[in-house]
Amino acid sequence: MRIMPALLSVSILGGFAAPGKAEPAKVSGWRVSQMTKLNGKTSVYITPAGIKLINDRTGIYVLFLPPYKNAVAVNPGNRKFCSTPIERLQDPYRETNLMFNGGTLRQIELGSSSVTKIFDMPAVQYVATDAFARRQMAAVKAGKMPSRAPKTVEFVVIKNKSFERRTGTLLTRFYGLPEVDGLPCSFKFRDTKRKDHSILRTLSIKPLTVKKNFFDMPTGFTKAPTNESVFYDGKIENGLEIMFR
Repeated sequence: MRIMPALLSVSILGGFAAPGKAEPAKVSGWRVSQMTKLNGKTSVYITPAGIKLINDRTGIYVLFLPPYKNAVAVNPGNRKFCSTPIERLQDPYRETNLMFNGGTLRQIELGSSSVTKIFDMPAVQYVATDAFARRQMAAVKAGKMPSRAPKTVEFVVIKNKSFERRTGTLLTRFYGLPEVDGLPCSFKFRDTKRKDHSILRTLSIKPLTVKKNFFDMPTGFTKAPTNESVFYDGKIENGLEIMFR
């Protein structure tokens, strides 16, 4: 029996599927590239399978997985991790913010808002309340706060189905910003001396598809007692040193 060349080529090149391992499951979502004052550049992956923040400089990352009760900080360098209830998660540079801003940015009272657009997506811009501004000025005059304390604020947040409440919960806690629903995109404030400060800016937002195991919990890592021992890698390093590098 003569085998047709075309059929032979199909058989040799794998035209018929052979049994083997199934392809890993994939999930679609968004990759958001952001820059913050103290954390530096961060890549944020947002999908139905979970949220993952990766510091581009250190490789340290934070996982926020269903049912979204805990945030897990992971350091591939020292192979440590720490799981923290989301309500107790804090900005790793909180002490630096307290020193330079006279308080954490999470304490800012957001007031009125207006509709805007960013990256061709519907967004909301929040500002601080007038009462907050008056209290800040009074505290600076009384010597209770430094002059670089925030007075007025512009906070832009994307609002759509892709970025639900849990996105805002994780990112605002990690960045130390007032909690909002949606994707925090831009945060800047003007201090009591009318100097502007950019705390958060978004560089890009792009759709992506990743393997679900991208969100797997690490194995073979040591559980650390605090997030500080994960973030600082056991070195004498803090927000001040990072700020002045």
